[in-house]
Amino acid sequence: MAFTRYRTQAFALKERDRGEADKIFTVFSKEFGKISILGKSIRMAKSKLRGNMSIFSLLDLEFIQGKSLKTLVDAELLENYQNIKQNPNVLLTLSNIVDVFDKLVYGTEKELRLWFLFKEVFDVLNNIDIDFAGFYVCHWFYWRLFAILGYCPELYHCLSCNKKLQISGSYFASRGGIICSDCLSAEKGAIAMSTEAIKMSREIFQRSLDDFLKIKIKKNLQKSLEKNLERIFIFHLSHIY
Repeated sequence: MAFTRYRTQAFALKERDRGEADKIFTVFSKEFGKISILGKSIRMAKSKLRGNMSIFSLLDLEFIQGKSLKTLVDAELLENYQNIKQNPNVLLTLSNIVDVFDKLVYGTEKELRLWFLFKEVFDVLNNIDIDFAGFYVCHWFYWRLFAILGYCPELYHCLSCNKKLQISGSYFASRGGIICSDCLSAEKGAIAMSTEAIKMSREIFQRSLDDFLKIKIKKNLQKSLEKNLERIFIFHLSHIY
């Protein structure tokens, strides 16, 4: 039986062993979105594909679509991102990003905005200084990811009454955005959001990752932003599953 061959660029994000010699790779591809690909016998020393299938790399892949699985045919290493792999803190940050992405995104659907989001993160992390705050990268990526998936937080108008928000006296709702004080009584579980937190949340969508990393964010503000992010992540994850 003849199988159609497909070729695409892809970021290799995860791998897991299958049987005695195979691996299943999770990749985000430019043409097909997030897909799983079988690397048949790739753990064998004689495998020609073994050397190029490196996690956290940009690859040019060729695969065939079987009845249930896509099977890897060829792999060319385009960018190894060696600096990422040599920096444990950066590697941990990228691993956390991939874990969240894997939970929120599934299915084969082309999405170039996600492709370029990953491209920006990989490129910046590969050229970043050793000392950096993973908070900045994760926060920037997660909010942008939420926005692309249709969960963009409302930061300029009240989520309930749609009135233009005052910069003070606002509250963050876990369903995704800010509400005014007039609507607080009807919003269960909303928490106060400082002026600084609102301004910083808006900055995420106005700046590139490289520019966002140049901002100095105080520890107490970081904790506030992380709390808001955690709430909206839990809210949307519960609705996906």
